[in-house]
Amino acid sequence: MNKRHPLDELFKQQLGNAFAPVADYMWERIARVRQERRQRRLVLFSGLTSIAAVGLAIILLVQPQPLLQHFPMANPTEEIAEAQPWSNAGVTLPSAIARPIQVTVPKIKAPTMASAAAVTVAKERDQSLNQVNREKAASLSTKMAVKKQIEPAVVPELGRIALTSPVVVAPGAAEPEAETNKIAGPHQRERNHAVTLLPGKAVALDNIADVRLFASHSPRCASFTNPFFHFDAELLTGPAYAQQLLRAKTTESSNHLQLREKSESAGVSYTIGGRIAAVTNTGLGFRTGVQFTQINDRFKFQVGSRMDVSTLFGPNGEIVGQDTVYTDGYQASRTNKLKFVEIPLLLSYEKQVGKVRVGAHAGAFLNLIFDTEGAIFSPATEMPIAIGQLGDRDVLPIFNQQASASWYGSLSVAYNLHSRYSLLAEPYFKTYPRALSTDDYVLQQNYWMVGLQVGLRMRL
Repeated sequence: MNKRHPLDELFKQQLGNAFAPVADYMWERIARVRQERRQRRLVLFSGLTSIAAVGLAIILLVQPQPLLQHFPMANPTEEIAEAQPWSNAGVTLPSAIARPIQVTVPKIKAPTMASAAAVTVAKERDQSLNQVNREKAASLSTKMAVKKQIEPAVVPELGRIALTSPVVVAPGAAEPEAETNKIAGPHQRERNHAVTLLPGKAVALDNIADVRLFASHSPRCASFTNPFFHFDAELLTGPAYAQQLLRAKTTESSNHLQLREKSESAGVSYTIGGRIAAVTNTGLGFRTGVQFTQINDRFKFQVGSRMDVSTLFGPNGEIVGQDTVYTDGYQASRTNKLKFVEIPLLLSYEKQVGKVRVGAHAGAFLNLIFDTEGAIFSPATEMPIAIGQLGDRDVLPIFNQQASASWYGSLSVAYNLHSRYSLLAEPYFKTYPRALSTDDYVLQQNYWMVGLQVGLRMRL
């Protein structure tokens, strides 16, 4: 298997130092392979960036929400109890929600003593206490009648209760027997506590100012919104117009400048990308993401008439004739493409006006990937020649390997469709302050762009 064939030695001796020029189609194939490799890297980078953005959105969406277990608000009944102790007299207050509630003062039972003197003292004490309660109840009834004529008191716990009925005093009401076999639940305990305190608070307000102050402080639900900022995800795309700016570096290159200006014109460019925005409640925000931009220029050139002569051979190798083909001149065109993959770093300010949210954005775009393809007139021969970047073969390398950063400014208008989704329109202006061409090229080439991006904004 390892034995060499005699023909191999013969070819090695006869053709060992032979040299053959590389065919043009091989260089074209190499350039095509390089272009395909660049496209694969671009697709891979875009995919990884999209996966990272989706992962970040999922992380933000699965953050735990606040649990609605209780409301962190003060209990007005506790403030009532601390401000004014309730009266010892039993009163009946009409309610717009429930049945009249009767609050009774427990009777002081006489201690069970054996001596009759102790029983007599207890009875006299009960009689004097009942007399005092009747006098206090009469005074309270007079006060409530005056308040009823001026302004009805409003109690937040039971709604608006108009004190239109006189206070009924029942000092001698019998004490209800305690139900020792039943245990009150938490809701029942809170209700009983509030009900027992409301009559005392109602009759203790001596001034109308106190009544208004008491009625104006109604409890509020706790706020569960984010107190600082929120996140938005934006997907934008749209057309753009890119103006090419050419400047001659020397006087000798003015002819080449005029030739390029006549043969090249702006085409329809476009952008597409996604952004993540962090916006505070004051309207200030920061935006970043990934954006792809392609600038298209049309290059037109004249192809002259051509005559192609081909020789025809017979079956034995003899020449049997010639074939001549004439091609008339025509005008051809080619699209020059400049591709950018950039990261926007934008500061923004937004303001809500009804269902419309307007904003202003400004910042810079940092370049990650820069690629070019196309053709121009050669500055030496004034014939069409392919252009490329530094390091490319069989092309005129007029562009740098990496593009410079660009400045960006825009205005946005978002119309709210849903609580989380909005339609977004954003006209913008973008400029590349530094030249995209190399220092060795005879011209300096810059660009500025204007365009309109439309898309969808989603609240995360």
